[in-house]
Amino acid sequence: MISRNTSQQPTYHIYGSTGLLGSALSEICSGTKRNYKGYSFSGKDSYQVDISNRKSIAQCPPPREGDYIINLAAIAQPMKVLANIDHARAINVNGNHNLAKYAEKYGCKYFFMSSVEVFGREIEGLKETTETSPINEYGRQKEEAEIHLLESNDKNIIIGRTSWNISMNGIGRCLIDVMIDSLEKPDSKMAEDNLFTIASSYETAGNIIKALESNFTGIVHIASPTPISRYKIAKIIMKLSRSKMLSCKKCKFNDLSFKEPRSRLNVLDSSLSILTFNASYSDPTKIIIDRLINLNIV
Repeated sequence: MISRNTSQQPTYHIYGSTGLLGSALSEICSGTKRNYKGYSFSGKDSYQVDISNRKSIAQCPPPREGDYIINLAAIAQPMKVLANIDHARAINVNGNHNLAKYAEKYGCKYFFMSSVEVFGREIEGLKETTETSPINEYGRQKEEAEIHLLESNDKNIIIGRTSWNISMNGIGRCLIDVMIDSLEKPDSKMAEDNLFTIASSYETAGNIIKALESNFTGIVHIASPTPISRYKIAKIIMKLSRSKMLSCKKCKFNDLSFKEPRSRLNVLDSSLSILTFNASYSDPTKIIIDRLINLNIV
């Protein structure tokens, strides 16, 4: 379904509606009878749009004043960003500029989904006020997009930062699926000191709604408060999976090599979201188990 509009209540205009978070947000809007319209580059079950092109955005159904413009569209895999920096920048940076101006023009509240990758220093609890310090191209693009918003005249903006989101509907690139693929390889290594926060795609979508429908504006972190290590996730998967072909070796983060620098610690402090608009989160172990149940491998 590309849209639902039954009243004069605000409409959620979801850009990137066919992706991991966009599809979850669309499902929640549909299930809770909120008005919404979906937009994606592919146009599958959505209005087709190229957010890097202002003329393409202008051809979309125009929002009304008081509607919500949600930008969940991104080239989000660091390796894909590195492989085609200019294309990724057109979406991650220019696309954000275009949608922010579009939202301001129509008097809409704007939500931009950024990333923990805007940080790079080894700090255990990354707060909204922590200085950004990206160490890879994806992080630098997200930081640039954030700076543009923070320097704009429009203050009706929310910048959400998140980390790995676990797909609960099978759509999008999911950490659990990626790790299962890695664990099927005989030389798999998982770092016990690689710590990060995760989130359920449905919970993140629900928290985006809570943020938009509150009076909150500014930067907010959206992730389960309890950090977890990559090795611990691997142990949960191997313990619960029916497959006996999954294995890995425990290692240190410095034992791994990457084409670009990556941060060992990606732990977002999400207490502000809980305090300001009552964001709700599940324990990371529950999120992982729920995904494994969805995959029917336990």
